[in-house]
Amino acid sequence: MGFSAAIIEFNALNDIPIGTSRLGFWLNLAVHFYVIYIAWRAWDGLVLMARGREDVTPFEERLSRLYPPYLIGLSIFTWLLINIIASFKMFDLLSTQPHYKMMILLAMGPVFDTAVRALVCHLVPPMQGEGLIAERAYLSTKRSYIRIGRLIVFAIVIVMIAEFWGIDLNNLAAAGVGVQVAGRLIEILMVIAMGYFVWEIVSLWINRKLAAEQTALGFDLNDDEPGGGEGGGAGGSRLSTVLPLVLGMAKFAIAAIFGLIALGNIGIDITPLLAGAGIIGLAVGFGAQKLVADIVSGIFFLVDDAFRTGEYVEVDGTMGTVEKISIRSMQLRHHRGLVHTIPFGEIPKLTNYSRDWVIMKLMFTVPFDTDPNKVKKIFKKIGNEMIADPVWKDDFLQPFKSQGVFGFDDVGMVMRGKFMAKPGKQFMARKEIYNRVKAEFDAAGIDFARREVRVAIPGLENGDDLTPAQKTAIEAVATDVAAQEQEKLDKAAQDAAKK
Repeated sequence: MGFSAAIIEFNALNDIPIGTSRLGFWLNLAVHFYVIYIAWRAWDGLVLMARGREDVTPFEERLSRLYPPYLIGLSIFTWLLINIIASFKMFDLLSTQPHYKMMILLAMGPVFDTAVRALVCHLVPPMQGEGLIAERAYLSTKRSYIRIGRLIVFAIVIVMIAEFWGIDLNNLAAAGVGVQVAGRLIEILMVIAMGYFVWEIVSLWINRKLAAEQTALGFDLNDDEPGGGEGGGAGGSRLSTVLPLVLGMAKFAIAAIFGLIALGNIGIDITPLLAGAGIIGLAVGFGAQKLVADIVSGIFFLVDDAFRTGEYVEVDGTMGTVEKISIRSMQLRHHRGLVHTIPFGEIPKLTNYSRDWVIMKLMFTVPFDTDPNKVKKIFKKIGNEMIADPVWKDDFLQPFKSQGVFGFDDVGMVMRGKFMAKPGKQFMARKEIYNRVKAEFDAAGIDFARREVRVAIPGLENGDDLTPAQKTAIEAVATDVAAQEQEKLDKAAQDAAKK
């Protein structure tokens, strides 16, 4: 390249126009053949150079493998561009070798990218909080900084290329048709780059705030069954609920605004587009009143703080965890996996099971001859032990305690206990209480009442006078009756379980 530039300068100093000598053509061809030869011979080395650091994404890995073909294609494109310009005898345009400068600048992409990633490693803010959400937020922030850095480099490269070719973006109207087309293209690229820059900045800020909110609330992404698989888990904050909606609306606004600006730079008058969009919006507003009602209802639900993302709610008999909120509907995930999509305008009443605190009452049936005071002491002991246990104490707002005898049924006394817990923690606490009550009852010699079948047969008061054959017949009848009654009880239990 240097030799070719020296020959051009030598000819210019000796008043030899570029077009009168074919030496420049052959030297230029040799330069591009040499670039292609380097790309072919050093293929693996160029891939390693383009990859840079080891912590690259799969997309960057695939992109690095495309760098040698990109370098070959860039060399061929530059050679064709030079020959096209020369065929129109626009040799003055090539006098400052803008083609070589452009090719070098575009070929240095991996170097710029490595510099950006190295700077980000030192400039990215430290991870906030602990846990999987904090780690994901840190990696997402790092990737956002890298994309912003790449965007800045891209904008600088575009401006430098325009400068190399003598394109004055401020005086496009007085330029030729070719320069105007190239200048408009560069302007569109700059507008798109600016829009993407704003997009990344807004996404970075909102995602960091959202991750900070979720980390502060103690969200666990590794928990496959929130609330112990029963639903009713604690929800997020109002900010964590609204931020995804704000992010979606902000992205839509950014895309619309910068898209219109790009169309305006092409030369399209966007005033009729804005007027047409207003008329279409008015028509949609009249024709889709249900959609408008859904959107307005959703706004007031959010203003009233009726629900938040992650809370367990019931809407007209449909229960589930609020998994996603859009501008017109909400998605409820049932604890069995079903997903219900409910428009806001169709919500007559909403019941929230995850707000502030939850009271759970447990029933235990014991035989009639059991001492209630003994059971009460066992419940109190379990409550005190769990409230003092570091594993469980943070889940309780009030300890487990007895409420005495709740009632009598046909098999025994019903003893009731209750506790107050944080939303989403009550189901795991209930399981532990069941385990501890079973262990304490076994240690105290207390049995749980169970259904029994008792068969009264007249005449058994004279059982000593019966023959062995009569006793055998009576036992067979009694066994058969007991089996039939037990079968009825089992069937009733199964029907109750299904309901």
